[in-house]
Amino acid sequence: VPPYCETQDPFPVPHRPGGKGAPFTRCARTPMTSELPWRTLMGMRLSFFITMLFLTTSVQASGPDLFGFGGRATGLAGTVVSHPSGHDAVYHNPAGLLLLTAPQVHVGYTYGQLDLQIEGHIQDTPDISASMIGVSLPLPLRGALEDSLALGLGFVIPTNTVLRAYLPRPGAPYFPVEANGAQTVTLQAALAYKPVDFLRIGAGFMALSALNGRIDVAPNTEGRIGSSARTQLVGRYAPILGIHAQLNPSWGLGLVYRGQSAAEFDLPLNADLGDGFPLPIPTLAVDGTAQFDPRQIELEVGWRHEDFWLAAGVNWNQWSEFPQPI
Repeated sequence: VPPYCETQDPFPVPHRPGGKGAPFTRCARTPMTSELPWRTLMGMRLSFFITMLFLTTSVQASGPDLFGFGGRATGLAGTVVSHPSGHDAVYHNPAGLLLLTAPQVHVGYTYGQLDLQIEGHIQDTPDISASMIGVSLPLPLRGALEDSLALGLGFVIPTNTVLRAYLPRPGAPYFPVEANGAQTVTLQAALAYKPVDFLRIGAGFMALSALNGRIDVAPNTEGRIGSSARTQLVGRYAPILGIHAQLNPSWGLGLVYRGQSAAEFDLPLNADLGDGFPLPIPTLAVDGTAQFDPRQIELEVGWRHEDFWLAAGVNWNQWSEFPQPI
């Protein structure tokens, strides 16, 4: 495509004779305009309206499943399975990593306030605050694998915690899913492959941080009761598999499977009160699930025309496997 060029009037230069500089020419590979087309303006207004519409919706899961991964996926309410692009494909559909041909790095920040009420009583829960980092990298291979492989990475890092678990008093009502939402470090990685021009497949994993250890209560050398804790962070992995088919330039089809992921904590408490308390104290179990994402299957078809995007899909979530919180 030949470049488009136009000559600009010289800028005013007060200290030069005549008060103007020399004329100059600028070029581009597409026609240049100084005004945004009305379709772009309408798209911006519509995106802003939809974003504000979903701003105050309630939450029902945790981690990337709570808000989505990436600003584009969040702004489109997660409807990117049939047309993912860039780092958001690591979670939403790994096959979409090949829809971009240039490396990209994205850095973002997520903040949310939870409004949880039980019979009119507000439950005090901390705000959700996390940094997001995403990387998409088409691999520069030659030969039969040219433009056929891409790698993606994603990180969700809470600003205040590594893993948060909320345990209420026995019998106290609470929200076992939402109370600990998006409060654990999450790592994602995926690889995409294009066997034929219209079909892309991808596979990856999501890793959550779980906590194991023990708490010991016993008298010290001076006879005073003290406590010590030993903890260890371990990884919990869940697979993510995706398929993307470009049926024609306008229609796309996406299918993704996400395995069940959970961040558990297990900290048994062993108490030994010394010779002054002869009765043995049984080990107290302090364990549970801090974050849980159910097994999911999502199918979506999308149609795109210039700046207009329409998508419809179905999503299955196996919440019946959520562990008993009591």
